[in-house]
Amino acid sequence: MKNHLLIAGVTGSGKSYLENQIIKRLSGQFIYIDPKMVELADYEGQPTCKRYAADIDEIIDALDDAIAEMDSRFTVMRARKEKLWSGSYLYIVIDELADLMLSDRKKTIRQQLATLATKGRAARVILICCTQVTTQDVIPQMILVNLPNVICLRQRNAQKYRYLLGEYNGKLPEYGVCFLVTPDRDRPQKTTTETAIETLIAQE
Repeated sequence: MKNHLLIAGVTGSGKSYLENQIIKRLSGQFIYIDPKMVELADYEGQPTCKRYAADIDEIIDALDDAIAEMDSRFTVMRARKEKLWSGSYLYIVIDELADLMLSDRKKTIRQQLATLATKGRAARVILICCTQVTTQDVIPQMILVNLPNVICLRQRNAQKYRYLLGEYNGKLPEYGVCFLVTPDRDRPQKTTTETAIETLIAQE
């Protein structure tokens, strides 16, 4: 998966299942950001886990590490006169985004995520952001526009769909169906979550 991803859906919409299925099918290293200390805890200590962070200070330090890795890759790319990193991917998996963006350290975290979202793709440093809360203070427009892959699961109302997708095509059922946004599509596509996963993984 070569583009940043946002997975958004209310409780019971299948967000955690999607998140874990995507992680299992990707190859590369991972930084896991898990403020709830539940969803991603099983990945701590695995060979592909570069860092696991749950405490807010650890999270900020882990995101700084990701930015440092990204900058290091750009230094190598400049020396090689390359426009795209030729090595492995580094995925930063965040669950739950709202816990970070509504914390007392939100200004620092917002800047870190904006930096990774705008610059990370060329260095193959990819964000996977998951959230139940789809408000502008949780997903600022400056970050949303740099997350070209979106899996929109069931939302609370039409306004939430419009913010994520730019349009409203009706509510989704509780499980198994989503709206998928990718850079190569003009409009959101209604599809099964399994098809969405396969489409994103095929971006590699």
